Amino acid sequence: MLDQSSVNNLKQLSKYTNWGHNNVDRFPAAPGSYEFLSNAEKERSRQYCKFKYLINEIGCRGNLELKKSIGFFGCSFTFGEGVPEENIFPYLVAKNLGMPFNNLGCNGFTIPQIAHLFHASLQILNFDIAVITLPSPYRFHYVTSKGQYWPVYPNKDRDDEEHEKIRKKVYPHLSSNYLLHQAKDYIIYMQTCADLYNKKIVWGTWCKDTYPLLENLQCNPIKFEFEYQESLKLQGNNIARDNMHPGIEQHSNYSEDIIHRIK
Repeated sequence: MLDQSSVNNLKQLSKYTNWGHNNVDRFPAAPGSYEFLSNAEKERSRQYCKFKYLINEIGCRGNLELKKSIGFFGCSFTFGEGVPEENIFPYLVAKNLGMPFNNLGCNGFTIPQIAHLFHASLQILNFDIAVITLPSPYRFHYVTSKGQYWPVYPNKDRDDEEHEKIRKKVYPHLSSNYLLHQAKDYIIYMQTCADLYNKKIVWGTWCKDTYPLLENLQCNPIKFEFEYQESLKLQGNNIARDNMHPGIEQHSNYSEDIIHRIK
């Protein structure tokens, strides 16, 4: 993969987004408007208001803004999986502040993947403020022999022999301390990039294990409390269409905290 500091066009930037890290059966393969991201999302979705995902030319959600904007980085929560665009927190924050935005949230991303996309985006996109919402530190990133850069979770399989070998035979032997230390290093890496490029970061996380890492590094993070438990059978605006991610009300609450922090 191209070094992040050498990225000089949108095609190269797309190598760090969903298109560089997801199979076509998990994410649309081309720009366009899609009712569902995949068959898996369609199968687990509930009755909900109809909406479509707009996938832009770099494999992210929404319109791509090349003028000065706010950059939003994170995983599927930032992407807004299962929620209409006008109800996701990047849209709500940008609308309140009267600014364009780029939603660079990518489904399933690890902290290292977010860090690499953040660094690469600094070469191309024009933003002074980045809102970075981090996932769990226990997502392990792995580069396959074919150059596919995939997150590895203990309970998530892929139709790929090499990935499954790593998930079943390597991942269980990684200590929590190793993964926490890796996450800390990448948080420092992102903050260093921001300082070098004179950018401001608003930090946040939905994971209780990532929050103390950010606190200890004096990042003054926003804590978003949402822990999906199937047994709770969340309903209405608290859960997304896909029955898995934060819903409209959750996005609204988080956006208010971000707006307050920026202002």
